[in-house]
Amino acid sequence: LCRLVPVSLGLAWRKRSRSPLPFSLLAQHFMKPLQRFLKPQDIEIIFINIEDLLRVHTHFLKEMKEALAAPGAPTLYQVFIRYKERFLVYGRYCSQVESASKHLDRVATAREDVQMKLEECSQRANNGRFTLRDLLMVPMQRVLKYHLLLQELVKHTQDAVEKDSLRLALDAMRDLAQCVNEVKRDNETLRQITNFQLSIENL
Repeated sequence: LCRLVPVSLGLAWRKRSRSPLPFSLLAQHFMKPLQRFLKPQDIEIIFINIEDLLRVHTHFLKEMKEALAAPGAPTLYQVFIRYKERFLVYGRYCSQVESASKHLDRVATAREDVQMKLEECSQRANNGRFTLRDLLMVPMQRVLKYHLLLQELVKHTQDAVEKDSLRLALDAMRDLAQCVNEVKRDNETLRQITNFQLSIENL
């Protein structure tokens, strides 16, 4: 399969593999420094399960590199299929990231020292190009785009057997995206019900 990967897509993956994972940036340059400024419950609300995502993606990226470089390694489609279940940790993250961003805004607005620390962390992490709020959205955007990458691979693959194999991976990532979106919708419905119940109780 490696030889059938379009050059542009292979280069895109290699470029991505050389850049810091957004999960690593979040954990190393924001979460750890902010632990000295925020309560543990604030850290948990804002960063959700980012450390779980970091662990999963560190292994995923390693296997993707091997699939692109080593003839005897598992193929791309096998890597994607194997990680379908592991990527379910995204469900919790994606369903809570909007609430996490709102909580971050409230904390930063209420405390000037936190706002200053956020700016310092952003400067150290990426020269101030992206805020913590920006980076919190990246994991969700990434997981919902994997099926688009696989669509391109299917389109550019000529070998019928390889194309069928890639379609299996494409179906797996489509299922994952659907699952993540369903978890997001379910959590949003629960939030709406909770808010409605609270509004009734406050009448």
